[in-house]
Amino acid sequence: MSSASKTWMVAASIGAVEALKDQLGVCRWNYVIRSANQYLRNNLRSVSQAKKLSSSSIDYTNKTKQAEESLRTMANTPLMVSFGEMLIDFVPDTSGVSLAESTGFLKAPGGAPANVACAITKLGGKSAFIGKFGDDEFGHMLVNILKKNGVNSEGVCFDTNARTALAFVTLKKDAHMAAMKTAKDAGVLLSYDPNVRLPLWPSTEAAIEGIKSIWNEADIIKVSDDEVTFLTRGDAEKDDVVLSLMHDKLKLLIVTDGEKGCRYYTKRRNSKGECLDTTGAGDSFVGAFLVSLGKDGSILDDEGKLKEALAFANACGAVCTTQKGAIPALPTPADAQKLMKSKSK
Repeated sequence: MSSASKTWMVAASIGAVEALKDQLGVCRWNYVIRSANQYLRNNLRSVSQAKKLSSSSIDYTNKTKQAEESLRTMANTPLMVSFGEMLIDFVPDTSGVSLAESTGFLKAPGGAPANVACAITKLGGKSAFIGKFGDDEFGHMLVNILKKNGVNSEGVCFDTNARTALAFVTLKKDAHMAAMKTAKDAGVLLSYDPNVRLPLWPSTEAAIEGIKSIWNEADIIKVSDDEVTFLTRGDAEKDDVVLSLMHDKLKLLIVTDGEKGCRYYTKRRNSKGECLDTTGAGDSFVGAFLVSLGKDGSILDDEGKLKEALAFANACGAVCTTQKGAIPALPTPADAQKLMKSKSK
């Protein structure tokens, strides 16, 4: 299968996924998983149909031709699926003051998986979001924001017994594995950002166990230097410490470090990480890199292309830090290119 016709899966923080589940037990969360599985299967089936149609030579009516062209377009546009949470950030309208001292707050949609999905569409890619919302004003507002940003929301469901943007506990600990298995069984590339939030976990040990359950299956991982330290109890600046996190299935490991930019590790470069000296990282970074990867799957095997894609991703992350809010601050390709040109002078 060519890189252009693959469907891509973006796996967000497993801690954030836990925050989506409710205290009412496994029933409703299983519904989300079933919705996710069906959504992935439907899209993968459409891609498969498009590939079959594109290789056949048959007579067809104009209506059939239009349907075929639509399926071909779907097959040639890589789909990135974000699985996890979306919430509302309340950002102080005054910088440099405590929450208590702030005179007001700006309402901004956020949540790592949703941010990545919106970053992808803003950069010209195709994305979908799978998750659960409370059946309330905030929940419907957030789904409308997804739609306005061009993100497919067919995998969303509403729960009348839960409230949007609150952390809930669950008796079901392995629900995320079902969605991941569906994606992996279909040959989908899995990108993972652990996005560690310890308050969402009952213990440090539980956090590490949950993170590793996806980590060991991921093809691409973006992690911060602090998260490397958390997972290894070692010095994140040392390559051998980072390399201890590599596994046979992992094609690319990216370590971000704020203003220092990022280092990346591949199977080919297994002794020392390459550092790109540009600022900015986060959800915009991940979205930008996945868009580049969706356009050209050979990036993972071409050192020059990989560096270009990571430099572009870093620029997108840097632009995002200059504005308030997460989704509203996501850059366009022109924004990122402008920053890259200014730094090259």
